[in-house]
Amino acid sequence: MSEAQPNPDITQGRDSEAELRYLTQSISAMRDKLETMLLEKNEAVHDAVAQGNNENTQLKKAISTLRQELEAARLDTNDAVHKATVTANAEIAQLKQTINGLRDKMDLVVVENETKIHDLERAHRDEVAQLHETATILREQLQQHNEK
Repeated sequence: MSEAQPNPDITQGRDSEAELRYLTQSISAMRDKLETMLLEKNEAVHDAVAQGNNENTQLKKAISTLRQELEAARLDTNDAVHKATVTANAEIAQLKQTINGLRDKMDLVVVENETKIHDLERAHRDEVAQLHETATILREQLQQHNEK
């Protein structure tokens, strides 16, 4: 044994130590990679949650804005309806007043016309009576004249 031959136990021990170091390094690398993946996953989850919260906030703002616009439109519509109703009621009142005024004038014209008609009828009766009287007088005069 003068030549130095490697001792199989030592060689095997070195191989085991190297393998153990390799496995430890692999485990460490895998742990680091796993931690990196977990951090990335947590960051992605955090980003997704933040994005979801941001989107929810934007949607809530949009809903609030739309509600305000809808309420404003409803108020504008109610105001327009109220104004139209007031205007229509005022116009109706004015038309009723005009109708009543015209009806009063028409009643006066009817009364005046009825008075004129009665006056004309009376004048006509008087004239007819006078003409009958004149005709009677003329007939009598004619008879007297014929008798002479």
